[in-house]
Amino acid sequence: MDDLKKINDRLEFYIRAQSFPLGIKMMREGDVLPEKAKVPLKDFGHRIAICQVIFPCYGDRIFAQTEDYEMAFTIPYSRISEVLEGLEGTQKGGIRYPVPSFLRYEGKFPEKYRIIEEDWKE
Repeated sequence: MDDLKKINDRLEFYIRAQSFPLGIKMMREGDVLPEKAKVPLKDFGHRIAICQVIFPCYGDRIFAQTEDYEMAFTIPYSRISEVLEGLEGTQKGGIRYPVPSFLRYEGKFPEKYRIIEEDWKE
């Protein structure tokens, strides 16, 4: 997947943020970092995982009313195909980002969770 525009378009399709993104720059491996960018190992003395994701779970979105701006992630270019495949699978499973928490203000578990609850009762 070489075209950054196509990658951006797919990310925007699967993650429909309702606010403007902040501090986002698409970079290829080997690109020179902006002057003020921080590198965790060099600047903070800590290694980080290959992908860094802070995503509120479905329950956070529905019950805690977590908003779109309360998520952040970084994706190494070498892993973008995997991430897009995962987002596509999540969408096929019935969950879109952002989860529309205020459209269904009363928190409800997804239908599949309710089916499992019935199995537990038996």
